[in-house]
Amino acid sequence: MKVALFPFDGTFCRDEIFNPASVYNRDNCLYPYYRLQQQLKSMGVELHTFDTGVIQEYDKFIMFNYNAMIHETIGAFFKKQDKLLFLFEPPAILPDMWSKKNLQGYAADFYRTYTYAEVLIEHVHYFKFNFPQSIQEEDITIKDDKRARPFLLAFIGSDHLSEYPGEMYTLRRQYVHYFETCIPDFHVYGNGWSGKCYQGRCENKHQALRNHTFSLCIENTSLQGYISEKIFDSFLSSTIPVYYGAPDIFSHIPRNTFVHLRDFASVDLLVDKLIHMEQREIENYRQNIRNFLSGSGFHPFSTDCFVQTVVSGLGL
Repeated sequence: MKVALFPFDGTFCRDEIFNPASVYNRDNCLYPYYRLQQQLKSMGVELHTFDTGVIQEYDKFIMFNYNAMIHETIGAFFKKQDKLLFLFEPPAILPDMWSKKNLQGYAADFYRTYTYAEVLIEHVHYFKFNFPQSIQEEDITIKDDKRARPFLLAFIGSDHLSEYPGEMYTLRRQYVHYFETCIPDFHVYGNGWSGKCYQGRCENKHQALRNHTFSLCIENTSLQGYISEKIFDSFLSSTIPVYYGAPDIFSHIPRNTFVHLRDFASVDLLVDKLIHMEQREIENYRQNIRNFLSGSGFHPFSTDCFVQTVVSGLGL
């Protein structure tokens, strides 16, 4: 069997999404897709991006994010029962993909559509998946070095404009600008920012986060079930997340592994908490993080779970 993949966008074509040595494999973010290709290979199944061969030679088709033009041209070669769709990006990034018309139409075009949006899982056609994390067993078993972190708080993420009603970019800007005024050792990384705390584009997220005790993690969309890599990047760095995003976050990740913005009546109270948190409480958070990553609760976010989901969807 041969499976063709549309990999988010052209950046990852020519099998680049499966290449561990890719210049785009920042912080090992392509590991889940490399593992998927290797697992299918061990089962006698070839997986390549759709542009690497003659499309008629492929038996099944997977789309990472819906692209109407690609589906109308490449997807037309496949029957409905041979097509899978994964909705990775949230509405604030790809609003058209989440339009009512498209959400109603996926059932007619795809055998299964996978999403993290809990409200859609209630429908027969939609199936649950989470963003696959690149955390491996050796990452989890590394003990925290307990060294003093030179800086208090970091934020890694881009600044964008979005007209989607549930967007969180506006909230990000508000917190970033406020923290700039009251936290001397607050550092901002990513595209679209400026100001005295801006450190430029972050080439290695984990290296940057390991120099900070806390990390501000604000999702770009507030949506039930939408939990991106942000909180897990902090976990992997033993940096305590200061989180705001999925309304149902406590259903997926233990409360004792992060600081929740909603627990504070004001930003000043939050800042006071971060500045004066005792080392013993910090170590408790870090231990709780390690316990979560090494326990069964992390499995739904793991690369293994993602690979199993795709393999099952392909009927293997």
